[in-house]
Amino acid sequence: QFRIAVIADTVFAIFRAIKARIGPSNCCFAIEIKLCCPFKDIKYFVVEDVSNSIVRFPPVYYTGQWPRYDAITSEIGYSALASGKDWSKTENQPRFVLFIQEENLQTRLDSVMKYLPELVYETKVNPSMMDRIIHRINPVNANEKIIIYRNKALIP
Repeated sequence: QFRIAVIADTVFAIFRAIKARIGPSNCCFAIEIKLCCPFKDIKYFVVEDVSNSIVRFPPVYYTGQWPRYDAITSEIGYSALASGKDWSKTENQPRFVLFIQEENLQTRLDSVMKYLPELVYETKVNPSMMDRIIHRINPVNANEKIIIYRNKALIP
């Protein structure tokens, strides 16, 4: 464990040095898990991960905000969440939907769009270099792609 801590500390130091050299306004490192987010009013979002029964805590702290979130999982389906949160009212809808992994993405997107028809593709977040390093050290650490869709009904 000591060896892993030393490696991690070294990698963190390297990234801090790079960031200091090129300036904080020019970079955004996943090592610090900071989100370069142009949206300043994220009140509510949904994590869609139907292949799992639980969802890990998303790093909401790093948005600089404390938005609420819900999860669509193998145990909490699209319909249950949509009716429970009353998504028929636009003001109750999530501003973003984060799809975990790309498997069956179009089918999953179609299922969500039955309730949130104004979703548009925003971006895809791939595991960073640091994520890949940590995964090599600890294969239990998941390297997941996240595909983000924005709700145009709330954020044009």
